Amino acid sequence: MNNQILFASSNMHKINEMKLLFEKSNWKIISPSEINIPKLEVIESGSSYLENAVAKIIAYENFTTLPILADDSGLEVDALNGYPGIFSARMGGQNVNSDTERNEHLLTLLNGIINEDRSAIFRAILVIKFFGGDMIVREGKISGEIICKNRGNDGFGYDPIFELVSGETMAEIGNRKNDISHRAKAAQALIYSLKNSEKDIISK
Repeated sequence: MNNQILFASSNMHKINEMKLLFEKSNWKIISPSEINIPKLEVIESGSSYLENAVAKIIAYENFTTLPILADDSGLEVDALNGYPGIFSARMGGQNVNSDTERNEHLLTLLNGIINEDRSAIFRAILVIKFFGGDMIVREGKISGEIICKNRGNDGFGYDPIFELVSGETMAEIGNRKNDISHRAKAAQALIYSLKNSEKDIISK
């Protein structure tokens, strides 16, 4: 039986993605709702992805002794000096309330900027903390550029406007996203670390 890890998120897109990323490992991702943890609103007020991920873990620590996994990720656009970065999920403020609106807002900010200057990076930080204090942090990133209009029906967030070096957007690559995305790379690195240390972790 796989060891369980609580994923500190109520975002079903991320939950389902993380379950897929971990399904071939010795660890099973479970959502808060699966163990009757109420939906928590975590204020992402940190100055880095790591600080925001750790804040999510802290919010869930009072509800379980399971290992807790959290992520924070963002899109960093070179022409905007790395913006939106840690503000990716709430770019545009309270008047921008959906992935579609955030994509439109970003494209407006990039209006007039030619393709050669629209390079960007998707970056993800994954943090797992074990009951008792041990913590592992891993990062993943992938390069691409922001195109001028949406392409593709899969994925979420900025996927439809993030074009990879292959010429496809993240929303056009289907299940391959689970092999090459920023979150996939961070998960692969984390799973590798867990595999190498799981005997010590489980025995505690």
